[in-house]
Amino acid sequence: MQLRPDFTFDRFVRGPGCGEALDACKALAKPGLMTHGMLFLSGSTGVGKTHLLHSIAHAVLKRHPEARLFRTAAIDLAHKLVEGIRHDRLSSVRQEYRKLQVLLVDDFHVLASLPFTQSEVAVILKSSAESGVRVACAGIIASQVQVLSRVLRFPLSSLLVAVKQPTPPEMRRILMSKLTKSELKVFEKHLNVIARRCRGDVGRAIGALAELRFSSSVQTG
Repeated sequence: MQLRPDFTFDRFVRGPGCGEALDACKALAKPGLMTHGMLFLSGSTGVGKTHLLHSIAHAVLKRHPEARLFRTAAIDLAHKLVEGIRHDRLSSVRQEYRKLQVLLVDDFHVLASLPFTQSEVAVILKSSAESGVRVACAGIIASQVQVLSRVLRFPLSSLLVAVKQPTPPEMRRILMSKLTKSELKVFEKHLNVIARRCRGDVGRAIGALAELRFSSSVQTG
């Protein structure tokens, strides 16, 4: 299981649009009783959902290095589920996930066009949570809310937290936090251009910053 070393809670820049999601993920990562032990994150591309999933994993493993934690993409979980059905091993697959302590699923939106598979994956999430597994999913889109609520048998709204796009000033703060970790000097006007052009997509903005870093190293090399 590969985790980004820089995707931790202390490297996630809090803002008005992501504070609730940050607090919810920190709560899921902490030991103790929870009502459902499940969390669903929604939001557009590049706002930090994957960062938060990795942060949960880092926090859990820091506290318990031997924790049974599994992070996967929704489509990979779906493929494993299909294989289980094909080889008459569905109950074994479900039992495998119930033995975990933490299950993190990213890019859940890709299952929206696969209604049967999506429902079966939701059953696995539900049975895992009922067995005490902490479950966090990222990438939920509007069309999936009703389906998941029906399978989970409680309103998904109680577990759904939005990660909203940062405003340009927030984006500048995020980029500045990245710059403090490097020796790259960037003019304020360049940060403003990146923040404006990337339109709330943090991943894209960080990519643009990395390109600046590379260009600078080539020119000074």
